[in-house]
Amino acid sequence: MNLVEVIRNFFRNASLGAKIFAVLAPLTFVAIVIISIVAIASHHDPAEENPITITNFSETTMAPAVYQNYITRIIYDRISSVEETSNLDLSEAKIREGSYQETASSEGSKNATFIIDIDSLRYSFEVNIVFTNTFADTEDPHVIITCPHYTDVIYTDKKCIAVTPVEQLQRYLPHYERLSNGELYSVEVRNFPGRTYLAVIVPECKNQSMKDEATANFKKWLKSIYLDPNDYDIEAMGKCL
Repeated sequence: MNLVEVIRNFFRNASLGAKIFAVLAPLTFVAIVIISIVAIASHHDPAEENPITITNFSETTMAPAVYQNYITRIIYDRISSVEETSNLDLSEAKIREGSYQETASSEGSKNATFIIDIDSLRYSFEVNIVFTNTFADTEDPHVIITCPHYTDVIYTDKKCIAVTPVEQLQRYLPHYERLSNGELYSVEVRNFPGRTYLAVIVPECKNQSMKDEATANFKKWLKSIYLDPNDYDIEAMGKCL
């Protein structure tokens, strides 16, 4: 008896449940195989696409090695969002000497901050991590990456790309400064639906010359902390009773 006859006899004599199982089982198996193939093909190690290495990571911090992968993954994503990375030298990043600071909490965790420089690209990133020595790879590392404080900027010709210009500025606001007549003006961030802008506020409601001076002084101050005034929506206004 050949295979065709065996199959024919099975479907002639088998119960309805057995027939349904005989049809669905192979289809289910094929579906599982296809899903597995797709999952394997789509799964990849982020490190394989991330050519950045922090060359002195293990020498500088006791944080688990998995933190380096998370940090460099975030940095790589930031760089690739603004530049074509295929021709860039991303092979080396380094924790800046003297920038590493670590404190321990009463619960046993450690909080560390440091600056990573990529000299070939003239980018710097300030990193904050929280870790324990018993960290498991299945847990989510606490990693925050932002821009260095302006006093720590060494690549003054390059804009920081870790966060938006407004986020960079907010750490220095509110800003207060005196005008040539001794009056004080202030700057703050204001948010409205569809608009975020910097309000330069002078003490006189309709004094345009005061508004102009305050705006000019504020833009000069922005440049002094290595921020570009053209990246901001700035509006001068007076305090009106």
